[in-house]
Amino acid sequence: MIVLCGVGLRCAWPQRMAVEHFDEGVYASSLWFDASSGGRYPARELYAPPFVPALIKVSLLAEQVMSGAGTRPSSMAAMFPSLFGGCLTLVIVWWVARTWFGSAAAIGATTLAALSEFHALYSRTALTDVLLLPWLLLAVFLFERAVAKRDLRWLAVAGVACGLAWWTKYNGWLGLLITAGGLVLRWAFVSRARRTVGRDAAYWAGFAAVAAIVWSPCLWSLQATGGYRPVMENHAGYVVGLSGWLSSLVAQVQNLAQFEGWLSCLAFPVALVLCLLATDEDRRGKLDLLLTAALGCGLTALAVWVGVAIVLGSLVAGGLLIECRRIQRPHRGHAPDAAGVRNDDLGGWLAASWFLGLFVATPLYSPYPRLTLPWMSAGWLAGGLAIAALAACCERMPASADRRPALIHSLGGRVTLVVLLLIAGIATYAARQPTTDRGTPAWQDRSGIRQAATFIATNVDPSTAIVFVEGEPALFYQLRAGGIVAVPAFDANLSTASLPGEVDAYLATGLHAERNQTFQELLEVARRRLEPVATFAYQPSDLVLLNNFRAPQLETQRNARWEIKLYKVR
Repeated sequence: MIVLCGVGLRCAWPQRMAVEHFDEGVYASSLWFDASSGGRYPARELYAPPFVPALIKVSLLAEQVMSGAGTRPSSMAAMFPSLFGGCLTLVIVWWVARTWFGSAAAIGATTLAALSEFHALYSRTALTDVLLLPWLLLAVFLFERAVAKRDLRWLAVAGVACGLAWWTKYNGWLGLLITAGGLVLRWAFVSRARRTVGRDAAYWAGFAAVAAIVWSPCLWSLQATGGYRPVMENHAGYVVGLSGWLSSLVAQVQNLAQFEGWLSCLAFPVALVLCLLATDEDRRGKLDLLLTAALGCGLTALAVWVGVAIVLGSLVAGGLLIECRRIQRPHRGHAPDAAGVRNDDLGGWLAASWFLGLFVATPLYSPYPRLTLPWMSAGWLAGGLAIAALAACCERMPASADRRPALIHSLGGRVTLVVLLLIAGIATYAARQPTTDRGTPAWQDRSGIRQAATFIATNVDPSTAIVFVEGEPALFYQLRAGGIVAVPAFDANLSTASLPGEVDAYLATGLHAERNQTFQELLEVARRRLEPVATFAYQPSDLVLLNNFRAPQLETQRNARWEIKLYKVR
């Protein structure tokens, strides 16, 4: 049920989805480049490996085959790989959490993921970040299964998943970092695990070797464009280092707050109630359900006031502590292996390594909101643990020598807590915090660039026009999808004499061209040959705004005039 709700959240209002982000335009435009240009948008290799652009191209071609050769590419087809990956992630989160932490934690983790409006919004894009998550989750999970079962077949599949994550995004090697960190944590805190250091290290080396082999063709393909060095140099320009770590962390928390609506806040009570409903009916009563819902309302009120990310982070801390305590207790389930080492505790260490490692690593980079998605996926897993623990606390507990009723389990204590938490929820709604007025950020309209392309089409003759697009790959995509011949560059020395007589040349520019000092100098050279035709004002989505500005500037930029300018080249 909750997975289906998550799918609905990601697929609703398809007309509001459109290629709008700079990187989306780069990835989705491969359809219009042949072998002479490497089959890719210029410099695409600096932004992402070829896997996701290839998937988008296949999706667009499949749409043409199914709908007819004359069908123009739609934004929905460009979004399909990411939409599919986003919905698949929900199932994988459930599977991983259930295997590692149990059914109740799986319900909590899946609910947190399904109702995450941040993840839902990025699932409705043509970017690489959401598609990275299923491969990353599978790579880490399958590695844990390989170590737990001592099965090389699991190890091989884990390496393939990690390699495909690397093909999806250049930081797909995170799976290697997370698994290495999980092993080191277990060796450090569990003395008996040190008996198998050599064997575990050999498994990790095999895992890394398979991942590297799978990724090697991608690395080899970069040789045609200068190898991996240009990619590293491009990425280095976005590293803020330790000196910028704190400001980047604060910026990311502020970013996440802008994508939090009521659905994100309601994930907490929904997860708690579902966890309780999944328990044996004999262990719960009506008051248990009311207490659970009230506790969820309290978490929702807290999320509205301080932010979903901070509440989730607090739950993660609690969930990881709970798992650490479980690991330290005498094992009552499966027997240890021949070396006397338990093989059911690595999942907890991997979750801790995942969350804590990315807590340190993510703010070392410029605070682009989408970079927090891998970090957030670890938060869902550990947060599910805490949700399950809270739901268990709300169940009726029999009085016994070792489990005596506490205040929360007495009738008066429960009624008092319910009343206080409901008052907190009502007070929060009455305060009208920004979250209560934000609606559903996942469904924000992202069609501004598509509207700009339609506007340009009404100002040129599609049969004779060629539009040079500077610094706006998304606009290039929308123009080509709309049947306009577009070129993703502008040459100040362009001579109209070199074009066929029946062709009219135009130049289209936007924010990125205005920010590019080199292009502005080139534009001055060509100014006398450019005749202004029209200007189209549009409103970018918050997803684009927060890619270019910090959260405190967001309100100002929402009211700013963003323009696409069209010139005719004489």
